[in-house]
Amino acid sequence: MKKNYDVIDNPTLNRFEIHEEGHIAYEKYERFEGGIAYVSTFVPEAIGGRESRVSWLNMS
Repeated sequence: MKKNYDVIDNPTLNRFEIHEEGHIAYEKYERFEGGIAYVSTFVPEAIGGRESRVSWLNMS
């Protein structure tokens, strides 16, 4: 069964985050005129390897 996750934009750290079971998974980004570059991804081992659907919330 797929689980829905809310994605939070954390502009202070330049990353999108998912908070789950006391862990934070994130995708680092760099904004530039006209777009965004995805730099790296981190998923804690404790919450990795799951099927998911992502809801893009709190995006400015």
